Amino acid sequence: MEVYLTFDDGIQSGTEEVLKVLKANTVNATFFLTGLFTGYEFKRDWKKSAQVLKDIYLYHAIGNHSFSHANEYYTSYYKDGLLINNEGKRRTVTEDFLLNKHQLNNYLASICTPTTINHDFLLAANQQTQLARLPGRNVWRCGIKSSHTTNCNRPICSTDESDTKQGADELFNTGYQIFGWHKEWHMQFDFSSETRRYQQQRIATGQMDYSSSLHTNPDWDMYSPEHNEKDRLTEDFLTVADKILEMKNEGKVILLMHDRAFRKSPDNKFKNEAQKLSKLIHQLKAHKVTFKTLDHYYKTKQTVSIL
Repeated sequence: MEVYLTFDDGIQSGTEEVLKVLKANTVNATFFLTGLFTGYEFKRDWKKSAQVLKDIYLYHAIGNHSFSHANEYYTSYYKDGLLINNEGKRRTVTEDFLLNKHQLNNYLASICTPTTINHDFLLAANQQTQLARLPGRNVWRCGIKSSHTTNCNRPICSTDESDTKQGADELFNTGYQIFGWHKEWHMQFDFSSETRRYQQQRIATGQMDYSSSLHTNPDWDMYSPEHNEKDRLTEDFLTVADKILEMKNEGKVILLMHDRAFRKSPDNKFKNEAQKLSKLIHQLKAHKVTFKTLDHYYKTKQTVSIL
């Protein structure tokens, strides 16, 4: 049985802790990175963030998870695009993913040997297939491309998420393999609620500036004691392991997680939160599970094209 560990929304608080666990357990994973949050981390601590991104580049797989994460406006993001200034200008889904690719590659070029970074694609060092995941949606466009359909064990587009069709089709047709997930390690989403409240307050008081990312998607200090309890796991590792092993006959399981759920905290309650991930890996290894990155989901490689 193959399990694909995937982590969304990095680089952010918790990414470093996740990488340490993966290294200790000799497991590779796929990181769906978001440019805005990565940028916040680089502004906070360039040296640490550079090492985190370099480790992902050298030892794991990179997926494009958009630049903005839709600023939590998922419905309008997929319908009309992302509002980016006070005059009503919008950025399309495809443009948002393109911006993310450019920013992440610029960071990589400043960290690694520039000639090793192909700016036409967003790929880790040993990766040949471009990967993407749409923010806020479990949508799939993957498999070997043909004129009629795709070879995937999920529908081309989930019927209850058809608002993503145009954006997903554009990304797939430009070379991305778009993966959703089979199982999720559930957690709270307090920071999303905090962001929406912050946006609503600014709109209500006439202080919203849509051209400012700090207004539309604030930079929360997730290591701050006041935020210790937020965005924490709501399931234990045994529950998650059971959910995965229930799909043993399927042969392949993609698990969705979020880096920040595993971040440490100054208090004892969340001091070793990342060890829950280590325990899950040990439990699955005991059942002869093998771990792979999503660029190996299909044995036949799809030729990438430029976005």
